[in-house]
Amino acid sequence: MNNILKFSVENFLSIKNKTVLNLLSSNEKNLSEHIVNLKDNINVNSLQFFIGKTAVGKSNILKAIYFLNFLIKIDADRRCNQEIPLLSFKGLENEPTSFEIMFNVNKSIFYYKLTLNKERILKEKLLYLKNVKMAKIFDREYIKEEDKYNYSYSIDFKDLKGLENKTLKNKLFLTSASQWSNNPKIRNVITFLNNSLIYNKDYFIDNKLYLFENINKACFKEELLKLLSLGNNNIDDIEVKKVNEKIIVNIIYPSFKINIDEESSGFINLFNLSILILNAIRDKKILIIDNLDNNLHIFLIKILINYILKQKIQSFISIDKLSTLNLDWLRKDEIIIVDKKDGNTNTKNLAEVKNIYKSINIEELIN
Repeated sequence: MNNILKFSVENFLSIKNKTVLNLLSSNEKNLSEHIVNLKDNINVNSLQFFIGKTAVGKSNILKAIYFLNFLIKIDADRRCNQEIPLLSFKGLENEPTSFEIMFNVNKSIFYYKLTLNKERILKEKLLYLKNVKMAKIFDREYIKEEDKYNYSYSIDFKDLKGLENKTLKNKLFLTSASQWSNNPKIRNVITFLNNSLIYNKDYFIDNKLYLFENINKACFKEELLKLLSLGNNNIDDIEVKKVNEKIIVNIIYPSFKINIDEESSGFINLFNLSILILNAIRDKKILIIDNLDNNLHIFLIKILINYILKQKIQSFISIDKLSTLNLDWLRKDEIIIVDKKDGNTNTKNLAEVKNIYKSINIEELIN
């Protein structure tokens, strides 16, 4: 299973200053079944909740994780001198935006850093864990005074040398490396950063298409019906067909059937979440759900959370109905408190807060 271990972002939407998410598990002893062991003593939580008052930036934290993935995915199609799409903190549009991510893929650990503005890439670095130390794959930095880039590579990746001539100022060296190098580590990195996330607010996701393509695969329909029955246990079946290039989804009840688009908003949300969750499980992706409790009953939210936990897929979830959460069935380090001060979004892991007991009302933490 592939996981994000650490993530940081600076100058993105409501995040002005560098905000760091340490997603490694703490030394907390309880609920060890929630932990995924990657190698040696490196453990990561399979579930991470983001809580906080309305409009403090919970959604923006999740967007930042997704946005790095988005930038890398669209990089290959960027033309010469085309502006890089960024979402800067208001008033800092001319300042650089930075992302850092440490992740595990195929039992190897990597670190990638990217600093950029709308015109060009300013810094780009890729490292990997070699024995017990982080070792360089490549390093790229723009020297403004000389109007040029400095590149450096480790001896194990000398085949990357020369690719700087194939890399435009507004494009990633990582993209060039993935296109011209056959090194398996480079391939693993670009595959992870391109395709590892699935996000419920991604406009490119087509849940009906995914359903159409997977409905007849082993156990897919059975698992989907199991999840949908949480919202309505009278469902008999689900029908999916393509009519004039349009995918039609009907929910079949004992005495009638109804188009999914005519169902209640809560049931439609459950339908979309169910497909998203199954997509993450089957394709081994990291799941990002913003506002899980949108139009869902508290009882149903708890069942969905337990279902996700059992699958051991890494998940990042923002939630407003804090009465759903308590420390009887969650670890402290699975909860990240999001706050805003002077317009800037900040985060703090609950494991870093002193004198937190199982009996505490989580709603009190954000008031």
